[in-house]
Amino acid sequence: MSTVQDLNRTLKFAKQNGDVSLVYKNLGALEQLRLVTLFDASFSTRPDGSSQGGYMILLVPEHTLVNQEDNFHMLEWRSMKLPRVARSSLAAETQAAAQATDATDAVCKFWDHLLCPNLQLAELLRRPTTLKPVMITDAKA
Repeated sequence: MSTVQDLNRTLKFAKQNGDVSLVYKNLGALEQLRLVTLFDASFSTRPDGSSQGGYMILLVPEHTLVNQEDNFHMLEWRSMKLPRVARSSLAAETQAAAQATDATDAVCKFWDHLLCPNLQLAELLRRPTTLKPVMITDAKA
């Protein structure tokens, strides 16, 4: 019964927000685009004592890395229970960083494959990405 109630709530939300759309504005030349991954973790905040982690992967114009505001595209995001119980805040942040790094690498390889679709997979995996990814966290440790 609770599943049906959840579905009804989701359907009601979708109907109320049906006018919301995504807008993807031009970010500039492909050579000037960078990938920024923001990640964070919350130590031992779940009811079972485990930690929560998450990340957002953004495609941004390069000049945003020097404090100039501009548009961006969110390519991927995730919020998840971290796979192992952490014994410290640093351990939770490290797990979130590992998850974010793995996703960032996948996005970079996919991007490079879009730019060079005829490149052999072995060569694609060896070459450095054109996006030059940046990882950002608020962890003080």
